[in-house]
Amino acid sequence: MKNSASELFRQQSGGYTVAFGYIRQLAVHLRASTKVKTKASLAEAYKQVYNWQFVHCVDFWSLVLARGDEELQPLVYPLVQVGLGAVSLIPSQRYHPLHIHILTSLHHLATHTKTYIPISSHLLPILTSYLSTSKPKSAMLKPLDMASTIRAPSAYLKTHVLAESVVQEAVWLLAESVPSTSVAFPEVVFPITSTLKKSLKKNSSASSKVVQGVKSLVEHLEEHSKWTAEQRKNVQFGPEKWEDVGRWEEEEGRGGPLERWVKVLRKQREGRRKAAGGAADA
Repeated sequence: MKNSASELFRQQSGGYTVAFGYIRQLAVHLRASTKVKTKASLAEAYKQVYNWQFVHCVDFWSLVLARGDEELQPLVYPLVQVGLGAVSLIPSQRYHPLHIHILTSLHHLATHTKTYIPISSHLLPILTSYLSTSKPKSAMLKPLDMASTIRAPSAYLKTHVLAESVVQEAVWLLAESVPSTSVAFPEVVFPITSTLKKSLKKNSSASSKVVQGVKSLVEHLEEHSKWTAEQRKNVQFGPEKWEDVGRWEEEEGRGGPLERWVKVLRKQREGRRKAAGGAADA
């Protein structure tokens, strides 16, 4: 429905004014939630941001701006600021599903507008939080349906079920969002792999599935880094040669091991969502 609505929106005159008004309203709600000083008002203020309406609005306007209409491009920056601000508002594991929903919308926007958005820097704290916490509680709970959840139920908090559900989604999104065709891929992902490897070394109590998921991410990022380094070893141009860089990334940067792994992760994610949908219908 949102895809159809975003397409119809392109056909309306005065689109910038309408989009600006709605994105501004999102910013107003976010700003209000950061200015509250009393505990009594704090919970109510956060509810203005941490709800499905806000999440769907960010997603809808990401779809609209991703269509590439030149008139709307000045709104990319404020929407990104609103989205990242919402993600940073409550850095709690309870709201990690909401954070991933918003970051997924921003990734879609970044991909289609060729805009750099620091998705990985907001996913890293999510991943490392499940490596640094105390041993998760055992619980006989079904996997959390991330597609229909923005707030983890109390029964899931501090359990291996929540950790595994969130980490699966975060690993997919991080692998999906890093620039796999970039000639500078090894340099881009070095801070990511070094941070995750440090967290893995310090970890002693995380769920085995969480550890394995993060280790697999690190291994695939490092494998792709080596592949990129091999592909670019005969490069004769510098980073200032934008046309040469773009040509190399189109011709030599595609088809690497990370792209193949991401395709596998996508299929696994689709399978989890179908299974969750079937369970919900049963």
